[in-house]
Amino acid sequence: MADTEQPGQRRLGATRVGRAHRDTGVPVARRRRIAAKNSQAAPNSGTQWPLTAPRFLVPPLPATHVPRPRLLHRLDVALRHPLTLVAAPAGWGKSVLLSSWIRADRAPGPVAWVGFETADGLDAADGFDSWHHIVEALARAGVHLQADGDDRGRPAQRSGPPVLLVLDDFHLVTDPAVLSNVERLLQQRGPDLRAVLLTRSEPGLPLYRWRLLGQLAELRTEQLTFTADETGELLRRHELEVPRATVRKLLSVTEGWAAGLTLAVQEMSWRGEPDRVVDELGVGDRAYLDYLEREVLHRLTDDQRELLLCTSVLEYVCPGLVEALTDRRDGARILNELEQANAFTVYCGGAHGWYRYRRLLRRAMYAELRRSAPERMPVLHTAAADWYARNGLPAAALRHALAAGDWDSATLLLVRHWRELLAGCGPSGPVGPTPTPPEAVNTDARLALAFAAAHHEAGDVDGVRAFLRRAEESPHVDDAVAPILHAVRLAEARGAGDADRTLTAAAGLLDSVRGAPAGVLDEVRALSRTAAADASLALGRLEAATTAVREALPLARRSGSGRILIATLRQQALVGLARGHLGSAVHACQLLLRAVSRAGLTSASEADWARVVLGCACLLRGRLDDAAHHVDRSMAGAAHTDAAIRMFATTIQARLYQLRGDPARGLEILTSAGADSDTDGLPPVFGAALALMEAELRLALGEVRQAGRLVAGDATAAPYPDWTAVVRAKLHLAAGEAAAAAAAAGRYARMPAGTSVHSAEACLLHALALRSLDDRTASERFVERSLQLASAEGLRLPFLVNAPLVRDLLVAHLSAGTGHASLITELTGAAINAPVATPPPRPRGVEPLTERELIVLRHLRSMMSTPEIASMLCVSPNTVKTHVKNVYRKLGVGRRRDAIRRAQEVGLI
Repeated sequence: MADTEQPGQRRLGATRVGRAHRDTGVPVARRRRIAAKNSQAAPNSGTQWPLTAPRFLVPPLPATHVPRPRLLHRLDVALRHPLTLVAAPAGWGKSVLLSSWIRADRAPGPVAWVGFETADGLDAADGFDSWHHIVEALARAGVHLQADGDDRGRPAQRSGPPVLLVLDDFHLVTDPAVLSNVERLLQQRGPDLRAVLLTRSEPGLPLYRWRLLGQLAELRTEQLTFTADETGELLRRHELEVPRATVRKLLSVTEGWAAGLTLAVQEMSWRGEPDRVVDELGVGDRAYLDYLEREVLHRLTDDQRELLLCTSVLEYVCPGLVEALTDRRDGARILNELEQANAFTVYCGGAHGWYRYRRLLRRAMYAELRRSAPERMPVLHTAAADWYARNGLPAAALRHALAAGDWDSATLLLVRHWRELLAGCGPSGPVGPTPTPPEAVNTDARLALAFAAAHHEAGDVDGVRAFLRRAEESPHVDDAVAPILHAVRLAEARGAGDADRTLTAAAGLLDSVRGAPAGVLDEVRALSRTAAADASLALGRLEAATTAVREALPLARRSGSGRILIATLRQQALVGLARGHLGSAVHACQLLLRAVSRAGLTSASEADWARVVLGCACLLRGRLDDAAHHVDRSMAGAAHTDAAIRMFATTIQARLYQLRGDPARGLEILTSAGADSDTDGLPPVFGAALALMEAELRLALGEVRQAGRLVAGDATAAPYPDWTAVVRAKLHLAAGEAAAAAAAAGRYARMPAGTSVHSAEACLLHALALRSLDDRTASERFVERSLQLASAEGLRLPFLVNAPLVRDLLVAHLSAGTGHASLITELTGAAINAPVATPPPRPRGVEPLTERELIVLRHLRSMMSTPEIASMLCVSPNTVKTHVKNVYRKLGVGRRRDAIRRAQEVGLI
């Protein structure tokens, strides 16, 4: 086969056989027979297109390629494994990522790249050519396979660095003989051969074998998704300046899809009007429609396309809804096929087996339905509303009843379910535009309130306010409507972030239901007390917030309402976090996420609140990678429409940058978030948090004067008096004012445990100040107290963020005697919860432990129970049990004590 190389391409280990290359190695007569056979295939039949000659050259990078260091690092770690799987839908950047990694000279040795393509020239069932190309690529890289005997397919021994075999578009390889040969190759490969599979769907290989042995690394859609920073860099490389809110909307619509972002940015470059471009993506944009048709839809069967079309009216779809909308009984099978093929369909789980389509695909299919069959849309929306109502999901039922123009059903849903409809406190995610209301909303208070409830569900406070006004002005507001009116007022006040009005509206709602049935009273009291907890927390009244949520929780459980319980658990998590009760906060988040799943609320804002609270808990416990993971998930959900979640998450991201040695970048994203126009209506507590975080970052950068201006004023009147005192203590220490630092931190250092999440840090700073004042006895007392507070809840952040200041203090305290020697050892050496960047050398005779297994092993040394370890790591107890079983198996023991002894013998701990 002739060697060819495109101009400007770097040759990396082999040559390329291009798409139009004539020398396929297949006889002409045979190619003609195959072409004739292909020409008889029906379009859209679902038949796989045949494979053509592969490409052997590492693909070139786009001119506007965005470097992605975080993913290059992940590949560095992943490619230490014998096998790496990179699986994601079309256009998610799989090949570009591997190409950029190789072109950055990060490969340990030669690269054998084999890509598979489709065209009307070769038969996909003909495995000989596919396997021949793999053998040829390996030979070009210096790896020769045995041809005969029991060792057939085994790489011959060779010297030199390991060879990397990359099989691109591996989803196109379906021939059993080829898959068997590849499996044999991977099983028999020596240490000098590693493999990467780039695929859109799960390959036909028994990956579980490598997964069980810890020999498989995986990167999937979630990791390949573009972040906000990467999206901004893509815009800069196209010389575009786009408002941050538009960037966020672009990222939300495309879901970080690399090809989608690129097409959007290219259109912005020549067309301008970035907001309009984003609004029209997937609807009237020809480039998107062509891409989706060629790369996604053309591979689907007629049944799959019809199902996509009919269910495009839904934000989320499940087999039951498929049957309700199409009368099909095989919805579960088709949805599973779409998900397995990575056809822009994502499995979400939950009691009903939920799926969702990628937003641009749903947009495109919905636009096609509206164009080709507009008469079907009201029928489909009505069928959806009926199914949701029968299955206890009134919010979705209301939304579809309004979309169908069924005003009677919409008002009936409101009257029956208004407590659940108005229980949430934020948007439930992208739910599409609310339909245009009829003239009747000006005279029918119930219908106006139904539209207000729908706008509340979508997070549109202005819409809630507008329809609330119409209801209040309606001439027909009777006693039955009055409680609903009060509930909408409460929802509007909470949505607007007005804590004082929230407290007033909560009291008014309670007064409006006196004499109501017991079940209604429980629901309304739970709503009222949860809202009071929310408002009290925003006002910095922790005791009042704690009391309110404690009263609300049994009422919410007794009410039997999933939505009300979810809203109450969210508040319990936030109050627990504010008080430093991390175990309680994490437990509430885990209960909340399970309740969301059971209720089928796959896009509930409360789920994103749970994730951001989990992220904050992980940050406080020093688990930086886990914190980033939870925060990224929260930002990928309702955070695109919920400014409060976004601001909370941004403060955590800024702190993560500080801890990773880049406070300047943290300051950049923090100030950028603070400049967002949609954050103006947030409660003062969010602005105060931004200011305090900014002060910490400026202090880390040495900008003491600027930091001081951010915390000027009366600390006791601030929303976060404890955090303010801590920042002021740091400022005084930086200025050499030990007495002032001791005074600033002293009040919160002496407060009872569980009063504030900042108590441990206040103790630590107070001890530093006292040591500078030569009061060593008092200093040691407060160091011990800080360690005690940290031990109780697994706190690590106070020690990590003040590491340069407190290391010597902790070492001296260890010498003086302490009840927390092991904790000091961890804090002054490698922290127990620090991410394991490089696995330790594999001990002789011991199967390598994963990063999580190593962390669990280290926790086994303590006296913590399985639930306590789970709470510490922000995972479920079952996950910890699985890790413990794996640790025992790999160490060849059956008990905890034996595992610790064996781990010490081989140097793992």
